[in-house]
Order: sequence, then structure tokens, then C-alpha cells
Amino acid sequence: MTERAKLRVTYGKRIRHQDTPYSISVDSEGIVGLLTNESVSKEDISRLKIRINSNLQEDAGGIEYDDPNNIEISVDAEEPWSQFDGALTEARDIQRGKKVKPRSIQKLLYTKKLPAYLKAAPKERGYKTASKLISNGASRELNGTLIHELRHAVHLFTGKYRFWYSNLGASIVDFLDFARYVIDPSEREASKFEREKRNDPELRDLIRIYPK
Repeated sequence: MTERAKLRVTYGKRIRHQDTPYSISVDSEGIVGLLTNESVSKEDISRLKIRINSNLQEDAGGIEYDDPNNIEISVDAEEPWSQFDGALTEARDIQRGKKVKPRSIQKLLYTKKLPAYLKAAPKERGYKTASKLISNGASRELNGTLIHELRHAVHLFTGKYRFWYSNLGASIVDFLDFARYVIDPSEREASKFEREKRNDPELRDLIRIYPK
């Protein structure tokens, strides 16, 4: 029986010390499966590290590849948690009869019916339903970021779009950052892959965030 590739997952200090109001779960086997299906070798997977931060970074995620033997993907849990917190606050205000524009709810959820449901449902049941839906929405955002960055890792390991990961290519993209999605095909493909896969039943729970 062939041994599965091992994935390294690390966590920022606050998450490690359980100093956050949320918990994180990572499906390492699911991530390895995605990479393997995209023709990434076991040896290359062992060179990849995924770091889950809680710093409210400027970017939701990123990938560092200066050292080819230690490629690191980072995703930040604070932004989706902030979205969760904002949406749940809106849900509580709606239940209290306040006039609310549910912008955070609408940003996280596909359904537009939650505000009407909250006005009609018993408070405890409505709150539990809202919390579950909003948590799923926050997880979908975090998972989408991870899928996006994993696609970049696939590019690096398979040599696709090699120029755009070179020093010159990266410098061009940084200089023309406002046009990143126009000039950089690797970024366009990663974004397309994220849109296509974020609701795939086999990939939608690679990482989850939920209240403690």
C-alpha cells in the first residue's frame, strides 16, 4: 500500500493558544487529494506548508515561494470571522425589531430569505438557524481563499505560468497591481478555479471556521 503524502499545517499564535472566539478545522487528506488529482507529486506536497493566521491581514491569503523547498500558503481567519460577527449582529438586531440593512448577511449567504425568516421565527430557533447559516457562509469564504492559493501552488509545482512566478513576472504584477487580474493569467485561472470549486461537495470543507 502506497503511503499518502503528508501535509504540514501550522497555526498563528492566537489560534495555537486558543485565544480566539472561533475554532478552525482543516481537512489535510482532502487537500492532499486535491493536489494529487492536479498531478502534484508526494515529494512536492511534502515541501508545502499551510499556515492559518489570525492577524486581519491586508490580503485574505498569499503564497511564499522564495525557498523552493519550503513553499508556504497563508490564509487569514480574521476577515471571515469579522464577517461572521457582523452578520450575526445584524441577525440579532433584526430579531429585536431594529431597522437593519443586512449587508453582511447578504455578502455571506446565497439565500435572501434570512431577514424575513428571523422576523417570523421563534427567537431561539431563529438565532440557531442564523448562526449555522452564517457560520457556513464564513467557512465558504475562508475555504475559497484556500482553494485559490492551492491553485497557485499547483502552478508552481507543475511549472505552469512559470514566467509569472519569476522575479520579473512578479515585479511586473506588483508594479501594475491595479491590473493584476487583466495581465496575470495565473491569477485569472486561480480565481476561476476558486469560483468553480468552492461549492464542490468534495472540496467545500477543506477548512472551516466556527464559533466555540
